[in-house]
Amino acid sequence: MPRSARQCSRFVLAVKALMRYPLFEELDLPRLPELGGAVARDAGRALVAALVRHEPAFVGNSLADDALEDAFGAERAARLRDDCADKPVGLSVVDLAHAALGGQLVAMALELEAMKGVDEIVPHHSFEAAWVAGAKNGVQRLLEERRADLHKLDELIGSLRGELAAC
Repeated sequence: MPRSARQCSRFVLAVKALMRYPLFEELDLPRLPELGGAVARDAGRALVAALVRHEPAFVGNSLADDALEDAFGAERAARLRDDCADKPVGLSVVDLAHAALGGQLVAMALELEAMKGVDEIVPHHSFEAAWVAGAKNGVQRLLEERRADLHKLDELIGSLRGELAAC
């Protein structure tokens, strides 16, 4: 399915999945300022898993890939797939895509919560800005957590090298 066609159905797919049991029951969606990268990634994974229960697998995976493109743009997302491939200590492009999708899910849920009724929903317009901002937010949070993890790993490697030199 072309991206343009997926863009027309992504909000509907996300809302339908969000409202179905068990996704609705499982997700404890935080406010955006409290959203952590791992939480965003897990929310994205849960959305993909929920979609796979009722849609072909490519629908959820494509939604996650589109979320990555919403965060970075199509060209950079494509380069990321190459940059992250086969790195022993690196970023998983799937984790980044799921974090972007999870950020979108949280942003959309907050937009829905702020509405007084479904009559306020204008297709594309109601969620588009929040959707893109949510993708960027989810990825940013995950990148911050990964950077902190890499810093800890770097400290450990430095410490181990020092211990070896002292022996």
